[in-house]
Amino acid sequence: MYRAFKTEAEVFNKIDIDPNSYINTSDLMAKMTDFILSESKDTVLDAAKIWDEWFPAVEADIFISHSSKDSALAKKCASWLYDSFQLKSFIDSEVWGYADNLLKDIDEKYARNYDENRKKLSTFSYSKRNITTANVHMLLTYSLTRMINKTECIFFLSSDNSVSIKDSIKKTFSPWIFHELATIDTIEISPPTRYKRTMASYSGKPICEDTKFQMSYPVFEKRLIPLNVECLEEWERTSLKDKKALDWLYKNKGSEILNG
Repeated sequence: MYRAFKTEAEVFNKIDIDPNSYINTSDLMAKMTDFILSESKDTVLDAAKIWDEWFPAVEADIFISHSSKDSALAKKCASWLYDSFQLKSFIDSEVWGYADNLLKDIDEKYARNYDENRKKLSTFSYSKRNITTANVHMLLTYSLTRMINKTECIFFLSSDNSVSIKDSIKKTFSPWIFHELATIDTIEISPPTRYKRTMASYSGKPICEDTKFQMSYPVFEKRLIPLNVECLEEWERTSLKDKKALDWLYKNKGSEILNG
């Protein structure tokens, strides 16, 4: 990661969605399901193989972090970035949105209860589900970390869905958004290889579905560089494409930053 920016999600509300503007991972679901079902019950699932098959470190210019409730706005943002600058986006929910499906597949095979005759029951083992859930979430957490580290530019879409304010303090109820912002806050800044001179480093998910259990997390923002509508419009007027568009953004909107 080289630079991280934040902008309001609703800015992109009027943009039409172009499915070609972001990395589409939906076809990976079938591959992962086939992989799980092809293994015998006693086989140890290979985490590295799952990362490569189901959570690949795909090539993308921009990593878009957002609330699941803003997934349509994230796709609109990706469409604007592609239409304006030919920049391809990775939308986090296009991967972690399928995590529950992956978990259901694993639980169906590995976490069911059985009666004394080894007949499968309709219920699941609580202890086994704790194990499967922990492993799937660990797979996802590592995969998102790897993508953030690999993608040079991060866009965080701020909204009431992603961040709430309580007692004048910003909070998020999404462990995924917390993880992504915490990763952005702590990983090493890595200038793109196309830069020949060393540049100074800088510092500056969804609100959970309605459930009885919620946990709030702090919002790390010191490395998120604000981009308002005027900044985005100025960037668009440059008519630059691909990496040259990102270079302009870094130079003109990413230089006044804090150390961290």
